[in-house]
Amino acid sequence: FYGDVPFFKTDITAGDAQTILRTPKGEILDFIRQELQECITDLPKRDDLADSDRGRITKGAAMMLLARTYFYEQKCDWAMVEKLTGNLINQQGEYGTYSLFPSYRGLFEEENEYNQEVILDRAFVPNFITWSDIQDMIPLSRDGRVIDRAPTQSLVDNYLTINGYTIDEPGTDYDPA
Repeated sequence: FYGDVPFFKTDITAGDAQTILRTPKGEILDFIRQELQECITDLPKRDDLADSDRGRITKGAAMMLLARTYFYEQKCDWAMVEKLTGNLINQQGEYGTYSLFPSYRGLFEEENEYNQEVILDRAFVPNFITWSDIQDMIPLSRDGRVIDRAPTQSLVDNYLTINGYTIDEPGTDYDPA
């Protein structure tokens, strides 16, 4: 979202912060991708985590984040996204075991937290992490939202109606009012 930004790999002083220049976005992405590729080998698989370690980063989560770096490029590298996400889908066991959860509605129920569809999850912990404090980090100039707890109209319009049609298909029961 931000393009070229100041970037550094070591601690800097307040004086350094005044003089550091912007680093090209591509160089930063290369660094992030290299770091993710290197850490994948050292991370545990989802299947190897103890219950007390749920929510920690895993091989599968790092692979997914690596795929996202290609997906969110201005010109998406679909071949690389397909290859990396294919690793999660087709190489079951190497990065952890994942599968679709049988109930879409159930994905959002507390008792189904850390189900087989979850690749990376940030758990709700009462008095420690509260969803009411979530902030949107995308700048308004890049279509960031001011209201961060309401779905966008685009998201709502992409759901199927009760009878299984999209809102613009003939035979739909959608009422825009």
